[in-house]
Amino acid sequence: MISIIIPSLNRASLERLLLSIAATVQTSELTYKRDVEVIVSFDSRVLRSLVLPPVFKFAKVTFADVPGVNSARNAGARHSRGEVLWFLDDDTEIFDSSCFRALSDAFIDPKVVAAGGNYRSPSDARFAERGYNALCSVWRHSAGVDDREQLLGGTFAVRKSAWSDVGGFDDRIAYGGTETSFVQRLTRHSKCWKLIADPRLDVIHRTGPRALRDWAKVAYLQGRGKVSTKKSLPAATGRISRSMTYLRKQDVRTLTTLAIFTVPFLVVSQVGSRASR
Repeated sequence: MISIIIPSLNRASLERLLLSIAATVQTSELTYKRDVEVIVSFDSRVLRSLVLPPVFKFAKVTFADVPGVNSARNAGARHSRGEVLWFLDDDTEIFDSSCFRALSDAFIDPKVVAAGGNYRSPSDARFAERGYNALCSVWRHSAGVDDREQLLGGTFAVRKSAWSDVGGFDDRIAYGGTETSFVQRLTRHSKCWKLIADPRLDVIHRTGPRALRDWAKVAYLQGRGKVSTKKSLPAATGRISRSMTYLRKQDVRTLTTLAIFTVPFLVVSQVGSRASR
């Protein structure tokens, strides 16, 4: 069984994700409770008295005890029954209808303990939204090593046994580097474990409309949050090489967007990183 776990602040985008899951499950001819379960794990800041719309009828609902995306992920995992946990952020949507086949293919290999994909922008994405999603994909590619890919928290599948073995996600990290810390503990736990990427596990990622100051806040908080995990990333030479390999495959529009968006974002992120030292 696959347990889809959605940490959520009850954003409006959550309903869109649930509908995309329902459509994909139906297309895949899977059965709820036998092949797949959906768990929406609300952040502790969400009122437990909220009234849920009909789209939640096929989903379990749980609440984390403390704030933060990692706490919500762990709360959902503890209530899951699946052998594979697929964490999807509530501002994403399933991109490829063959995603469940991708998960099945990935975890046939007993050495594979985690799998994921990239962020894709919706067709109506704003400039900053496209820039951020592209930057996340570049970063994911750059931070991998051999058959141990770095994975993004918005689409992150892991064997439940491995999640348990490393103690779950770090509840102390509420924002920035949340998945990086977990990936590093997976790679330290066993040299035989593989972490792979599959484009069928890509997701559409909607950041929503944000003002310049909102993007500055995102960059600053990510810079602060990733200080504790930055030292464990691969050497700079390897990261540059992997980044260039990825960038060579991108079209001119993506490269232009990255060039304009990345510099100010990383400058502010660096300010946040220095402020936390």
